[in-house]
Amino acid sequence: MTPPLGRSAAGIRMWSEPTISLAVRRVVHRDGTEGLIRVLTRVSEKHMVDPSLISGTVWLLCGIAILFLGYLIAIRGRADLHANYDESVDPAYVSRWAGGTALLMGALVVAYGIREMLYGFQPVALGGLLVALLVLSYLTKLFARGFGYRG
Repeated sequence: MTPPLGRSAAGIRMWSEPTISLAVRRVVHRDGTEGLIRVLTRVSEKHMVDPSLISGTVWLLCGIAILFLGYLIAIRGRADLHANYDESVDPAYVSRWAGGTALLMGALVVAYGIREMLYGFQPVALGGLLVALLVLSYLTKLFARGFGYRG
């Protein structure tokens, strides 16, 4: 069962779960003596941050890291940072194609992180992201090894 969603005072999506606690109450018996009894009571709801916000934030941070590496390879010309870089291939070619592909990968991960924070987890979206990342990762490996280079 999915807990009900709500919003905190700061506007953060939260889900709530009612909790039960044991309370002590003072009672007066029929004969006029006082005593204490234990009573199960429902206390205020316990609030937690929506797991999709945490997961989306992690994806967003990973996407920013990928974008930074793509920036170093594509914009700054650091083709040597690619693990599969072949030194016989022109670094400008590798920077352009492998770096551009890495930038695309980072943008996809950032977009997925934002989508998950807004709309929650959906397995089909995650599967699509993983397939796209696998294909693009293979392409960067090919570009770093000189696939399509005519030099």
